[in-house]
Amino acid sequence: MPLISWQQLEAGLRGQGTTKEIIAAIQHIVELTKKDILKAGWIRELNASDSRPVLTLDQNGTGSNLLLTHATTPIFEMIEEDQTDPAGRYRFSGESGSFTLYKAKTASWATSDTILQVNASNSYVTLVSPDTNNWYLRLAGGLSYTKNAWINIGTITAAGANGIEMRTGDGTSSNVARFQIGTGATTVDITWAAAVHSGFVWKSTSYTSSGAITTNGAALLNKTTPALAMTLANPDVTGKLLIICQIDTGTAGHTVTTASTGGFDGTNNTATFNAQYDSLVLYSIGVTRWIIVENLGVVLSAV
Repeated sequence: MPLISWQQLEAGLRGQGTTKEIIAAIQHIVELTKKDILKAGWIRELNASDSRPVLTLDQNGTGSNLLLTHATTPIFEMIEEDQTDPAGRYRFSGESGSFTLYKAKTASWATSDTILQVNASNSYVTLVSPDTNNWYLRLAGGLSYTKNAWINIGTITAAGANGIEMRTGDGTSSNVARFQIGTGATTVDITWAAAVHSGFVWKSTSYTSSGAITTNGAALLNKTTPALAMTLANPDVTGKLLIICQIDTGTAGHTVTTASTGGFDGTNNTATFNAQYDSLVLYSIGVTRWIIVENLGVVLSAV
């Protein structure tokens, strides 16, 4: 761009001089302004009610709409002005390989809750409900969450019981709680409602050498000879279901011995299996006692 004198610039700004001089003055001002912008960069407050055109920045890269924040720990804060502090205060932060969304607890960001974190270093995503606000986490799918599936983690009832709840649509205009796990005790209740357990298979373990039987599921005795000598620990809790079955064709006489005297029925503590498909179906009625629900060919004794 050719240089112009201050007199020519002033004349151009006043609309004096030739058309060529006026255009040259305007071009000179534009070029100087562009240089200042590139040197200093833009700083602009983003306002939700701003009706001016969206500012497009193109820095340190190619393409359009590149909005970049350069810092060791870049932070982008959002505050709803119509809310009473600390409500409506959120911020995004990039730090230590993580992208994190925070919610302020007070007017100071020194106390805040992590709501969402994408941890690139350890390869996981965390969704957390702010602990001081008694929120619960909801993972919902479908166009209308009132009709489709979701998972609640946290407060799931009006009474404030914490746990996990799974809900699915009922096929009409609402949804139904299908599965709930409560909290607050060592052994928690799991509740099923309106759910059909299709294709359910009980876990089974095949035993080919002497040792201890797992106290839940199905124990399959599977060795023709020599006889297996198995032990059965105390159930420790009420409500376990255990099936013991000989599936081999041998007649060596496998034995299963309970840990407590009279552990099977109050009198007998040893069960002998002499043929294929000899079976015991057991149910625990206490921490040391099993009762026999069904006995198919098994010989009981007190040893």
